[in-house]
Amino acid sequence: MRFLNCRACHGSPVAHLTLFEVTLAMKMTTDEAGIEHIHIDKKVSGGINVPSEDRPLDGAEREEEDKIFGHVVRKASKVPIDEITDEFLKKDWTADTIENGIVVTESWSSPDKNKHQWRMVQTGGFGTVNGERRHVVLSTFTADKKEDPIHTRFVYDYLGPI
Repeated sequence: MRFLNCRACHGSPVAHLTLFEVTLAMKMTTDEAGIEHIHIDKKVSGGINVPSEDRPLDGAEREEEDKIFGHVVRKASKVPIDEITDEFLKKDWTADTIENGIVVTESWSSPDKNKHQWRMVQTGGFGTVNGERRHVVLSTFTADKKEDPIHTRFVYDYLGPI
């Protein structure tokens, strides 16, 4: 799947992201152990270098060094919608996304290695936006220096298979 243009960042203080064109080339595979993986190649306009991602959907915690966020712990899985407790992250999914499970990625600052603590939970899949089927990523971000959570919604145009 290829997706283009983060068109809508509703409720986001990071609205400057809409100044850039973001292209995601996503592929879902299953490894020999039966674990699903999402491979994401990203391209951002303006020559911004963004690394590719491989997200095994096994729920295992993995620590990594992120150029922007520092030491990060991440885990990803596919879960039934009723296991998602944040109401913002549950809305507007298509029936097939709900039936197949919603991809949930949790990321947080490594407590021993970062000065500030934060946590982000993202849900991703196909959603209905203005009556159209679109690839959507919803996020809730919380931090030790911020009282209220930050909610974002990224909506992508689907360009077809890779």
